[in-house]
Amino acid sequence: MKNRTIFWDILDWDQIQQYVFKFQRKIYSASLLKERSRTQFLQRKFLHSKLLRLWVTNQVIKFQKKYVTSFERHQIFLQLHNIMQMKYNKEDSEIIKEGKILLIYLILNPEWEAYFSIQKHNYSFSIKELVRKINHIASKKYSSLYIIKISLEHQIDLIYLSTITKRLNTFSLMNDSVNHILKSGLIQAYKEFITRKFFILQYNERCNLKLSLLLLEALFSEFSTIFCRYINKRKLIETTFQSTVNCQYVRYLHNFIILDPEKSRIEDLRVLLQYWLHKIGIKKRIKKPRKLSKSLNIELNHYLIIKKSIKNTSIYPSKYAQTYLLEIISNITRKMRNASLILFVHVISIVLKCWKSYFSICNCSEIFNKLDNMIFQKIRAWVFRRHSNWSKDSIKQKYFAPIIDIKYYKRLYTGNWILSTLSSSKNLDTTVMVVPKLRWHNDGVNFNQTNVSNLFHLNYLYRYGMYSKLNIL
Repeated sequence: MKNRTIFWDILDWDQIQQYVFKFQRKIYSASLLKERSRTQFLQRKFLHSKLLRLWVTNQVIKFQKKYVTSFERHQIFLQLHNIMQMKYNKEDSEIIKEGKILLIYLILNPEWEAYFSIQKHNYSFSIKELVRKINHIASKKYSSLYIIKISLEHQIDLIYLSTITKRLNTFSLMNDSVNHILKSGLIQAYKEFITRKFFILQYNERCNLKLSLLLLEALFSEFSTIFCRYINKRKLIETTFQSTVNCQYVRYLHNFIILDPEKSRIEDLRVLLQYWLHKIGIKKRIKKPRKLSKSLNIELNHYLIIKKSIKNTSIYPSKYAQTYLLEIISNITRKMRNASLILFVHVISIVLKCWKSYFSICNCSEIFNKLDNMIFQKIRAWVFRRHSNWSKDSIKQKYFAPIIDIKYYKRLYTGNWILSTLSSSKNLDTTVMVVPKLRWHNDGVNFNQTNVSNLFHLNYLYRYGMYSKLNIL
């Protein structure tokens, strides 16, 4: 390998991909059987694999905007070997850093995916499942129901990095490599992303976000073990008094929710959660359990869940999510004053589709209509600013031509004053590009990409496949 030139175009990438997934399947199976020594042995062997470094180099180059020469590819391949000297130099280029992060992610992901599959009952794989689960719990008839809810969105960067590496409990070389990457600001970048771009997290394929999400999931899963031990002890005690334990614990990303009809039990859990948060470095105070009345009102991950009765539950986007969407549209109209119409429609469509897909379970047509009107006013101002000397009829004919029976996913829509343009691109399904309305239905939309928020999408025992590129429009 050292004395040979690597010809990237003639390599059998399908065969290399099968090798990578086959090795990940072995790690997954060993972890699933709780064979700790065998899991670490396979991870070490996987780390020293040259085919893995070839695969990582190819995947990192694939998403680069600039052209990468053969010499640069070979240098990246050789630099990935530096992870075995436990070095993570600041002078390394961004592409090499991404390669090292992806390399560590591919090694650690199968082990923790197996662990999460065992602890499946304490997790919600998507925000939609979490909302439905809370709605189902709250619909049960209890004489009283108490809730503890805490979000660590703004405290993630306060976590002690040593607690993350300690939780991984892997071999020393991997621990040191993860520690170097964490010190380079991996968690801070993740915090900034989930604060400002929460609704596109599940469609993003950046390596640093994948690894950040995996490490935080591994750390936060520690409290589920504490919770299960406490509940098992309470069950042993309360079975002698012929009482049942109806405590429910759910978590999605950095959101923790505990529901229990008994106040003393949920108080104990609040103390345990507070102690565990102090242990990992978060000093945030948890409020006392709140008693839920017949009307449930919970704000979670920019969702607002309002339950007025057993059969009447309303789910809305939070006020922050609505304001932030309008802020994004304003920034686009301001920064793209002289952009082409096709590019403008393309960017606006991606933002609106991602935002609506995130809030697709919301049953609030009035809010969507209100946001559509506000967005239309901003787009209308952008158009009239471009052609201040044109008449209203000329602008309407060029930018807002009436559309008749245009297909948007599985439905046909007819409308007036909708920004549209003709496209000559062969990659698009239709020659007409429009800015979609939020009130239009896109339920059941399956984007053609990996869902980052769902760590359990890939079953290594049965499936082989590639990560596909993001293709929204």
